[in-house]
Amino acid sequence: MLPFIKNKLINSYIRRIISIILCLASSYGISRDKTILQHDAPSLDFPTGVDSVLVRECASISGIMFVSIECENAAEELFLEAKELLNTAAAMHRCIDKMDSDATSEKIISDINSFDLPLTFKVKFRQVIAHEDIQKACMWIKNEVDNYYQLAELKLQEVCQKNPFHLGAGVELVKLLMLQGRTDLNHQQTDKYFQSAMNELDRLILLDQSNHHLISLKGEIEIELNDWESAKYSFQKASELLFNYAFLPTDLTQSNIEISVDTTIAFKYILFLIQTHIKLYESDQALMQIEGAEIYANNEDRCKILEDYRGMINWADGDIRSRELFVEAIAYEEENEFNESVNKHHEILKRMDSKLSEAFIETSYHLSLLEYKHFKQDPSYLNKYGVQNIGMGRLRNIIKRLNQNQYGVPQDSLARNYFEIFGTMLFNEGIKAVEEKYHALAMTYFLQGSLFHSSYQAKCSLELAKLVMHHGEIGFRWALHAYSQIQAMTEDEKKQLYPLLRFVTKRVNQPELCQFFHDEFHSFLQSNEVSTNRKIRLMGYEFLRAGYVDLQKYCEQTYHIQYNPSSIHEFAQKYINDEIVLPKPMKKQIRGLIDQAYQKQNREDALKNWKSFIHQVPL
Repeated sequence: MLPFIKNKLINSYIRRIISIILCLASSYGISRDKTILQHDAPSLDFPTGVDSVLVRECASISGIMFVSIECENAAEELFLEAKELLNTAAAMHRCIDKMDSDATSEKIISDINSFDLPLTFKVKFRQVIAHEDIQKACMWIKNEVDNYYQLAELKLQEVCQKNPFHLGAGVELVKLLMLQGRTDLNHQQTDKYFQSAMNELDRLILLDQSNHHLISLKGEIEIELNDWESAKYSFQKASELLFNYAFLPTDLTQSNIEISVDTTIAFKYILFLIQTHIKLYESDQALMQIEGAEIYANNEDRCKILEDYRGMINWADGDIRSRELFVEAIAYEEENEFNESVNKHHEILKRMDSKLSEAFIETSYHLSLLEYKHFKQDPSYLNKYGVQNIGMGRLRNIIKRLNQNQYGVPQDSLARNYFEIFGTMLFNEGIKAVEEKYHALAMTYFLQGSLFHSSYQAKCSLELAKLVMHHGEIGFRWALHAYSQIQAMTEDEKKQLYPLLRFVTKRVNQPELCQFFHDEFHSFLQSNEVSTNRKIRLMGYEFLRAGYVDLQKYCEQTYHIQYNPSSIHEFAQKYINDEIVLPKPMKKQIRGLIDQAYQKQNREDALKNWKSFIHQVPL
């Protein structure tokens, strides 16, 4: 063979080998950073006619691509040392949990002696804790932990230099840098730690491009750096790789999901994706991810997580920013930044299209409480929004939109909670007005509270009855209304009500009712059953029934509200139950006495109503 042909073939063969090596190096990403491993390139004799530049390139790459056994062993030994440092640092950090402010130094030392920690650490700790300064001891431990982290970081970096293909060391280094970034108290080097972690992770991903764990770690770092768009892409890719290589079943039914070992990881990645969609205000995509995650929600905790996310997104009909503003408003309130909190609440309300949405109602409710506590005396705020539109006025407008029946009784837990708050406000404002001698204003609050269904209804009814007790029929009506709430009153309140009932019934010339309440009060004080005779008891039931009929008409005509007829029905039924066991002559006698009482008192409407009622009750 001719010499020049032979040389040409040799050159072609060597160039092909070099091309293969370069492709391998590129696939591992090593060619991007030839300083990963500082090996001296092997010395080569240049064959005749071979390009010396290509040979040097080949030699340099071979020095990076192939790690000697000695380097592997040295790297593994350093890796084990780094792991030991990390384990010790973790044990030290757990010591902080034992630093109970109520515990003695002896108890703390005893607890920490049970940890597997270096003797030098325990000796030094005993010296620090001897002064009983828990806070100082905690800071000392944190400094020791940071020192161990730094030593572990240096050793892991050295492992990666000696053996760049040691994925375990690389991952530990990334996790350690992330941990240091998250625990950087001064926040001066937080971004630096995360960026260093990202650089190392990029190198690892080039070595193992199908490793979904590495891609997910990258997504976590991007979240820490507030790069939510990149994080979304990373978790999408991690999920794809998980399915591509984990060989999950194609028919994802509940039965075969339960036997799959990757469901926890899959659920974790989807949760991260949901978080990124939420941060990017992509409500539709987030809801789609939640729906897709339901197949992995095979326990109560996972179901609750998904429901919480779904509730947050749907809170304002997909307006995620409104929910963020609400959280910010609550945080400002907790920090006593009330002006900032109120501004956030108003900003949310401006974004709302529906005044029946959960977001509008809850925001208005929290805003009304803020206004009631901190702004009802603020002239500039009152001028801006109007007295009737803030605080109690705002809450009253919300309550009108809540689920309640025709008599204003709340029908669900949300409505009951808001009714309770409003009832409390009415009672407190009424008491305040009484103390300041504004009796007309107090009557206004107590009147609303007595007709409003809350646990303060009975208290408001009693206070109203006390204010109007000298006003004849009006005093009688509201005293009867207070009596309808007697089961919700305390013993002290009952002791106030019964004498008041005797007083008002005497004022309106109803001796039978006065006797009825007198006997009932006596029984209450003696803690025994009512000893009223049948005649008085039956007449009392009828006059109470008639009184509530009158109160119902009064409320409808005066306040245009429907008064709950439960008290009318209650005493009508009591009358029927008691009368039915009497012989006819006694029934006729009692009915006659009731007729005479109505005629004597010139209560024509009451007599007419009595005739209508008794007509339905046969002798």
